[in-house]
Amino acid sequence: MKKNLVFSFICFMVLYFSGCSLITPKDYESIKGKQYHLSKIHFFRKGATHNSIFKLMNDMQFPKIMLLLEHKYGISVDYSEFNLFLHNKDPLKIRAEGLLANNDFFWESVGKEPNRIEINVSLTETSAMNFDRDYSIVVKVEKSTKVRVRGSFAGDIPTLTEIATRLNYSKKSASDYIYINRDTKEEIDLSLELTQNRISPEAEAEKNYVSKRSEIRNKFKDFYDGLSPADRERYIKDMRDYLDELTE
Repeated sequence: MKKNLVFSFICFMVLYFSGCSLITPKDYESIKGKQYHLSKIHFFRKGATHNSIFKLMNDMQFPKIMLLLEHKYGISVDYSEFNLFLHNKDPLKIRAEGLLANNDFFWESVGKEPNRIEINVSLTETSAMNFDRDYSIVVKVEKSTKVRVRGSFAGDIPTLTEIATRLNYSKKSASDYIYINRDTKEEIDLSLELTQNRISPEAEAEKNYVSKRSEIRNKFKDFYDGLSPADRERYIKDMRDYLDELTE
């Protein structure tokens, strides 16, 4: 009995420190078939800015990572709010925190859904020119963590292949986006066509509104910039009067 306990403990520690996902059959059944929301992405990085973190978030291919999770655990993931954030290209939507300097950067969804996915990416300087690079992907139901995938990475961000390997996928070839689930032997195609349109109807409507608003604002600005100072004042008054007429 003691030998079995010791063996189980050793297996657990090997899995934990290797970064593999730990999930019990009970937890697997409890999350399978449910919808989850990508709710938070946290980057820890000294000397970073809103713009540099936005670029990293854009480069990390989160939609493809969500598809890997969907196929791995039999769930669906709504990442439309994050897609809209990337589309609108507004780095100031990222919340920055720190004592003496901003080191923690957060993107968070507006809604607080009970079934959610949170991702943490940390690059910490341990000594001159040496860094710890770690990430974690957490699947939660309410406050309970059901899945935690941990790993390290070599570059500025974890690559899709590094994360896929932790989820027990292998790449079919070096030149494509087809990955094979080592457990089920199922192939998943992560080409751009499969991920670029994963936006909900509400988010699609918001995206169209923001795009149209930007187009109209640019036309107004081009016209305004070509006016003399006196005509600019007149133009502003005319526009205010026109808006008052519309809203009467």
